[in-house]
Amino acid sequence: MLTCVDTRTNLAVELEEVVARELPGRAFDTIITQAIALPDCSGKGKTLFQMKQYENHKVTEQYRILTNEIERRLLNREAFLGGHLSSALETSEESISRLEQAEPAAANS
Repeated sequence: MLTCVDTRTNLAVELEEVVARELPGRAFDTIITQAIALPDCSGKGKTLFQMKQYENHKVTEQYRILTNEIERRLLNREAFLGGHLSSALETSEESISRLEQAEPAAANS
């Protein structure tokens, strides 16, 4: 997982290439970019998700997407380990829809 990435640099591109080469099919698709919001939250002892001013921040959304990617790998562990899990991630809307459909079933159990 690449975090605090400055996508304007050649180093970021080189690092992505090294990870893809050395860990084929294992690197996360999501990249967390640099943001002033992170040290601001850390200095206040909070996460991005706990501060209203950052709820729609691009890095907050990147972490949400990463969470979906991790969940997808866990739910499809065998396919992922076998290299058969497509790298295409479901969109946030698909994820929200899936979770909303699962909530009534969980409430009834």
